[in-house]
Amino acid sequence: MRAGEWRQDQGERGTGGSVRRGGTASGARPEHPIMALQHAAGNAAVAAALSGEHGGAPALPVQRAPGGAQSAATEQAAPDYTPRLSRGPLLSPAERDAIEAAGPGSAVQAETGSLEEANRYLDTGKYYDWLQLPPGRRLFAATVAWDRRTQPGNRRDTPAYVLARGIKMRSVPEGDPLRAELEAELTTDVRDTFAATLAAPDLQAGQESTEGLSAQEIEAFNRKNQQANTLLRRLFVIIQQGLEVAGAEGKYSADRQWRHHTGAVARALAHGGRVNVRVEIPREETAEPIGGRSLPEWLGMRNLPKRAFSTHDMTGGSEETLREVGAVKATAGKLFKYPRRDERGADIAAGGIGSRDFNGDVVLPNGVHGHILLVYKPPTSSDIGWLQIGLETTAPESVADTLLHAIGLSKSDPNAPRNPVGYRHTAKSTEATANPASSVGGLKQDKIGVGKLDTMRVTLGGDWLRKLKAEDAKLTAQINRAGQDERRLREIFTALVGTGDDYAQLVADEPTVAAPEPDDPDEIRPAPR
Repeated sequence: MRAGEWRQDQGERGTGGSVRRGGTASGARPEHPIMALQHAAGNAAVAAALSGEHGGAPALPVQRAPGGAQSAATEQAAPDYTPRLSRGPLLSPAERDAIEAAGPGSAVQAETGSLEEANRYLDTGKYYDWLQLPPGRRLFAATVAWDRRTQPGNRRDTPAYVLARGIKMRSVPEGDPLRAELEAELTTDVRDTFAATLAAPDLQAGQESTEGLSAQEIEAFNRKNQQANTLLRRLFVIIQQGLEVAGAEGKYSADRQWRHHTGAVARALAHGGRVNVRVEIPREETAEPIGGRSLPEWLGMRNLPKRAFSTHDMTGGSEETLREVGAVKATAGKLFKYPRRDERGADIAAGGIGSRDFNGDVVLPNGVHGHILLVYKPPTSSDIGWLQIGLETTAPESVADTLLHAIGLSKSDPNAPRNPVGYRHTAKSTEATANPASSVGGLKQDKIGVGKLDTMRVTLGGDWLRKLKAEDAKLTAQINRAGQDERRLREIFTALVGTGDDYAQLVADEPTVAAPEPDDPDEIRPAPR
């Protein structure tokens, strides 16, 4: 069996969680896996697995290996590991011993695989089927990836390690030095990935990364990347105007006890959430005339491809009624709203165009290495407008492709780029079903701010357009002075996506060195009204 076929070892498991069953039961020691789990995890865990109470869902039926020796009760013995992918913990040594003792024909190993299989999967380094693996196998792979953390050459961007780090961060108590260490590591990795994305030089013919690409394709990818990076740079200029994070749940945006985020703003786009930018037309005269289309014109939104759909929206037009909505309510609701939302998308090359991702594939702005979502509603003289900014892992498929796939008529394009983790972004995708890891190294559950929606905002008030243009002009001048000096470019972009202090030094044209993360990156300060 090849490592890439790990999920097929005990039978094919689809994304919906069902399993094709095969083989017959006969023979020997059906109680062994249950007893092992009981000793490792306790009576409550085993009882929950058998009764279907673990995680609020029925225990998943697990295939018996051909010639295996399990009873109907035994094949229900594997716990549902799904909740542990978000809340942890990783597998304990006792649990791993129990899994190994259960043996290849057991229900437990059908769900988790063995230690040998987990090591082989990590050694192969191909994650194209990562999201199709059973939760137990992903948890086992993450556990082994954590064990390898200090080994030379260990990559911190693989799905297995990103999952392991996220689980560890949530498993250790507040105040534990390991938690602070991992938070700092995550912030550094996310910040460095954005800086590498923005600083990467254009593709050149003759490079290993352009093998198989025509001159026209190289030029097209470079143009697309330059456009996306200009957009990304300006979006971070907007976010640096004063990122706030929600400190509490609330029905409306005004109820959420907003706090100023004093940490690196790179985290705002690293976990799948949206930054909701509130846009106002000032009542007083401004140096730069501001209208309903001023912000999208500065961002160049009209030059970006239109999005057929998204599952994100906001409702209301005043401080008291504004709130974010998602899923079907957002998608369907936008069909009947006026003015219609302006929805655009842009593919980025997360990690830098021409670099290699964790599968060894060349990173290109081709829709599988990061995708910016913009949803805009213009302000009026009486209503607040807004721009939703999100970074998704994958560009969405067309609605037609989604429908064809649903009825079994879609055909895969052999020339289409392969998704790094086997994710499909369709019209049915929601916050709950989306890829849990972002293209820059963050997990959804690690997003900053309290709640699932309406967790981050920026308010543009006063003479905001003049300020944005002036700061972006200073930034552009520094980029031009840096020329092809990639080290200096990375310093500039590290400051752009860093803390507010980093950015203030940058636009003041002072030397920029990334400041350490503050003790409380969500320090409470008075929010603007």
